[in-house]
Formats: sequence, C-alpha cells, structure tokens
Amino acid sequence: MAYEWSKMKVIEWEEVTALHNAGKLAGYFMLYPENNTESQIEKDYDWGEIQRHYANGGMFGREANTASDEDFVSGRLVKRAAKRIHNAGGGDAEDDYSRGYDEAIELALNILLEETGYGLEDILEYAEDKEDEDCE
Repeated sequence: MAYEWSKMKVIEWEEVTALHNAGKLAGYFMLYPENNTESQIEKDYDWGEIQRHYANGGMFGREANTASDEDFVSGRLVKRAAKRIHNAGGGDAEDDYSRGYDEAIELALNILLEETGYGLEDILEYAEDKEDEDCE
C-alpha cells in the first residue's frame, strides 16, 4: 500500500537522512500508508522514532508547492535547469574559493528543488532518461 495525496511529495530515506544531518528535517512529514495519514515532524523530534518509522515501512514527505497557471513552468524545464546547476558544481574542490563556489551551487540547487517540490533523485533520473533517449 502506498501513501497517496496529490499535495504531498514523497521523499526517499536518503533525503530524510541528509535533511536530518543538515538539521532541516523539522516541518517535513511522517507518512502512514496503511491509513493514508501523516504527522508533521516537530523541531524537537526523536531521531530514533524517525528510524523506527522507516524500519516499520513508514514513508516521509513534504507538502508539494502549488502554483497558479501564471506561475506554471513545466517539470521538464525545471529538471533540465536543475541538472545544469548540479553539473556546474565540481564537488572535489581543494581550495577555499572552489569550495565556496561548490557550496553556492549546492545552495542554488537546493533552493530550486525546495521551491518546485522535486528531489535530487528526480533530477538524476531525468538526466538518465535523457541520456537513454539520446542514445536511441
């Protein structure tokens, strides 16, 4: 059984862990697929409880942003832009300037993903799909 609500974006465990490690998990949701309910993760959450929820088949998510027609941009364009931002970062910087550049790239990508409701896995999957199409 899967959790279903069109205004909730399900996120993967890897993203939950990354958000926890960055101190940004509060405000996201624990999803309960057995009864299609959710509970918001509070600021003073217990990481052990989050891990138990996952181990017991629980899911996680965040409210998807809704946009009016005026604000609409296709998912294809968002994913293409996010992939270009992702590719701009080096990730293996050795000097302070380059590390700062990589951090700025990461920040820009995170802002775009947060505002659009996409996750990094969506961007990487999109890139793989495009590479597959280019090979055909």
